[in-house]
Amino acid sequence: MKLDSDSHSPKIYLEYGPKEKIFLDYIIKNVSREKIIFEFGCNAGRCMRYLFDNGYKNLCGFDINENSIRLLFECNLEMAWKGMFISGELSNIKNIFKRFDVAISKGVLFNIPPDEIKSVIKHLCKADTVIIFEGVDYGNFIHNYHNLFKNLGLTCIHEEYFPSGTKDIWKDTEVAKTFSRKDAVYDKNKLLGVFKRNY
Repeated sequence: MKLDSDSHSPKIYLEYGPKEKIFLDYIIKNVSREKIIFEFGCNAGRCMRYLFDNGYKNLCGFDINENSIRLLFECNLEMAWKGMFISGELSNIKNIFKRFDVAISKGVLFNIPPDEIKSVIKHLCKADTVIIFEGVDYGNFIHNYHNLFKNLGLTCIHEEYFPSGTKDIWKDTEVAKTFSRKDAVYDKNKLLGVFKRNY
């Protein structure tokens, strides 16, 4: 996959839409603004910017695409300099981001191959809370997120399923919220999952 093809250009990840708003509004309602939040797959920073504009200042992020991080700095300079945002190889993230309270990821984990997903999840589990918004029955790779997090000591404390559907369904997020895993009319579903460490 070309990281900078038209369909995956970092520029399309500058603005958030209804799907991002569901994910981010959950974070705003449930995560203190004093927490350090790490985003895996931050791209050009649309999720981080939404949180920054809503009072979150302890932000950091990683993306494999160097051009995405460059664009993040160009368009979100104040946020970028107050936080830590880098690109690089997946194997490098464990040595750079050593402490954070909450890890988040949206639409990224289903692109991670099975032989790499465990190490990525292990890094996210440095946090006591992990919040994801991921496809569960479509994408390049299908993962069992419940088992992956459970094996590292985190339990799912909240889950909601939303249809991927067409653009029209997302014009009204209240309509989207009426769909559940069992009665969705679409065969592609997204999971808003919250995993918390057991003590």
